[in-house]
Amino acid sequence: MAYIVRVTQEHLIKSFRYRIYPTPEQEAAFRRIDGCCRLVHNWGLEARLKQIKSAPRDADGKIIGKLLDYTAQQNALPALKSEKEFLSEVPSHCLQAALRNLDNAYQRYWSGLSEEPVWRRKGEPERLRFPDKNQFSINKIEEVEPKRIPYLRAVHDWKSACGKIEKQNARRAKKGEAIESLPDAPIRPRYHRSDIVWLCAPKFGMSGKDGGAIAMTMHRPIPRNGEILSCSIRREGPYWYASFPVAIPVGEKRVQGNVLANALVQAGEMDAIHPKGTKQKAIIADRDRRKREHKEKLRKEKVYLNTKALERTRVVGIDRNIGKPVVTSLGDFLGRASLTPKLDRKLTRLQRDLARKLEALRKENKIEPGGSLKGIKFGANVMKLKRKLNALHGRIARIRKDMIHKITAYLIRVGDIFVIEDLKLQNMTASAKGTVEKPGKNVRAKSRLNRGMLDKGHGEFARQLDYKCRFANRMGGYRKAVIRVNPAYTSQMCSACGHTQSENRDDEKFLCLSCGHKAHSDENAAQNIRVRGLGHLASVVGRDLEEILSVMDSKPRPGDHRLLPPEDWAVGLPEGPGESLGKTEEKKTTGCLSELAV
Repeated sequence: MAYIVRVTQEHLIKSFRYRIYPTPEQEAAFRRIDGCCRLVHNWGLEARLKQIKSAPRDADGKIIGKLLDYTAQQNALPALKSEKEFLSEVPSHCLQAALRNLDNAYQRYWSGLSEEPVWRRKGEPERLRFPDKNQFSINKIEEVEPKRIPYLRAVHDWKSACGKIEKQNARRAKKGEAIESLPDAPIRPRYHRSDIVWLCAPKFGMSGKDGGAIAMTMHRPIPRNGEILSCSIRREGPYWYASFPVAIPVGEKRVQGNVLANALVQAGEMDAIHPKGTKQKAIIADRDRRKREHKEKLRKEKVYLNTKALERTRVVGIDRNIGKPVVTSLGDFLGRASLTPKLDRKLTRLQRDLARKLEALRKENKIEPGGSLKGIKFGANVMKLKRKLNALHGRIARIRKDMIHKITAYLIRVGDIFVIEDLKLQNMTASAKGTVEKPGKNVRAKSRLNRGMLDKGHGEFARQLDYKCRFANRMGGYRKAVIRVNPAYTSQMCSACGHTQSENRDDEKFLCLSCGHKAHSDENAAQNIRVRGLGHLASVVGRDLEEILSVMDSKPRPGDHRLLPPEDWAVGLPEGPGESLGKTEEKKTTGCLSELAV
């Protein structure tokens, strides 16, 4: 698996993730290192919070003086090590990386890109990072000494032990004494195959006396011209993964391409859409200002977009739903539920078993039903259920992410500019429980709706589509962009005449009460989303919406013979003659176009 971390002027930082197979001893070492990194993180966070609370402020409430930074806390780390000697048993670079991550979190918080850093708690998935690229290496099996590989070292020790016992048994047989039985051979691990490589890092495979090299499946190669920057190890359920951010050089000649998408990128359309933190308003105001300046620049320079540029541009409207996760204006119905009925039954059973055991534990410790179990030690059966539940959640998440990766990869191949709804998912999936004074209504129905919406991964879909557009911009030589539009009334508006009425839609069927237009309701919404995106595009490039529509929808554009979407993720085609996965009925876009534009 690979995903974009960030883009710089000269390099594209792309992360490659691989499955690793640590031994039980190596897993225990990972947990010890993570525990020490968690302690250092919380120690650094506590020092920063104390300083912020006690720092002097001016009349406007701003802090006077310099705050703690990474350098100051790194210099104080040796004193903490002398106080807590067990910190010296783990790699020092991992502890420094924990402080660096904390400093980066504060920098993002002050820039308005994220929320304020929080405490790290015990029980969270273990994670650690080796920040120095010279401190780890990826080697083939013939490049590693046998004593650094745990299984081969165990085989060597077993053969040595067997040789000693056989010599002792020979002497005992001459004396008529009892013969000692030979020990069992070490179990050959399932990952010990020819395609396994070995990850050597501090305390793991750097010498013959440490925990040994870590087995890793390198299912895809790292680019030869790329430079590995660091190594991060993380647990997801029962599985462990290693991630390597790689800096890939990008040539300047590759950044030219589609002029429409290029205008959107220059106007700041690909900036953070929903910034968080104290500088949220300032970031939004700066982005709007740059959009106005870019539009005025285009008007003054009288930028002319020729007909050929419009014909080559594929603008795709995308409607995200619960029943059919992704429906496009091209007529594609993509995706399915990641939580299948079989997995749902298994998940329900495990959750009920865990809830029953936790209630028994509360009753045993005389805690009221639903009360906190903080400080209570869980038994082996409870921990076993927790591990099974975490493993199942991880499996469902991997199914969902794999589905979204396939859908977004297909869309990137067939489109240039993608228009999606600007959904406020956090508000849409909020609980309807209410309070004791004002209890909510239809709580169970809203809970099922929230569960179905979160299962489709609409937020992850938007994130992946955004970063893959950035990747295509830097590596593919063809500009791609994402436009977010107002989602209001897109499912009730007729894409043919613009008539808006709630009675137009009946579940999956759309019948306009004004002009009689028939279509699948989700496909009709995708058409409306596309036209709203075209209206936004027209305002950015300084052209008239009617002019853009007359060119883009007048004749077939290159790419109409596009590849079919992955069959595994195609579901529920609309009913009706002549409609298929690759062919769509022509939609009339004339009429109340001013109402569709935003």
